[in-house]
Amino acid sequence: RELWKMGYTGKGRLVCGLDTGVEWTHPALFHNWKGGLQGGNSSAWFDPYGSNFPVDANGHGTHTMGIMVGITPSETLGVAYDARWIAAGVIDRGKNFDQTVADILQAFQWAIDPDGNPLTTDDVPDVINNSWGIPLAAKPPCDQTFWSAIDNLEAAGIVVMFAAGNEGPFPMSIRTPADRATSPTNSFSVGAVDNRYPNFPVASFSSRGPSGCDGISIKPEISAPGVGLRSRYLNGTYKALSGT
Repeated sequence: RELWKMGYTGKGRLVCGLDTGVEWTHPALFHNWKGGLQGGNSSAWFDPYGSNFPVDANGHGTHTMGIMVGITPSETLGVAYDARWIAAGVIDRGKNFDQTVADILQAFQWAIDPDGNPLTTDDVPDVINNSWGIPLAAKPPCDQTFWSAIDNLEAAGIVVMFAAGNEGPFPMSIRTPADRATSPTNSFSVGAVDNRYPNFPVASFSSRGPSGCDGISIKPEISAPGVGLRSRYLNGTYKALSGT
């Protein structure tokens, strides 16, 4: 609330979520979906499986988008409730691992120019939130699969951030590409603190650093409340979930 009083409400900003999708008809989300405000669904929603409007069969993407931008007349829950949003449904869509990786890369390519017109910039998100990561059992630390895509997005001025992972409390358990340590800001990663306690201890599940890339770089760069957060869920409901 202190930041909102200073004017930091997300007004004039565009956020993008690469996740399981978004239930765009949720009362707390439909009014600030960019596709609904300006038309042109393809510039506001990417789905490699063909839906024309944002969908979410899982609920995770709806929950994370709600934390970012959700708002209703009776309550403000989204951190940047004045921002608009676009999204890509590419995580946990029921395909195999290699197909999921290919879908994510395609979504990153879409996000750098969602309307397909390089002469416009109002379609390009200010930030892409990635509340996912590749577990270390599936890819080795410091895997570079997504690095070129991240570099291209950041060269276009887009902030790309990742969940640190939920494999704590073990050291060097940051998922990839959140573990990237080529600069202080590449693949900016976020851990979780336990907001139930006044001293905000690190949540037990939050993945720990240092980065597996070199064994010394500090990760995550920042932590935020991540225990029992109430946000939007499927069928217009709300649910409390935990995670980074």
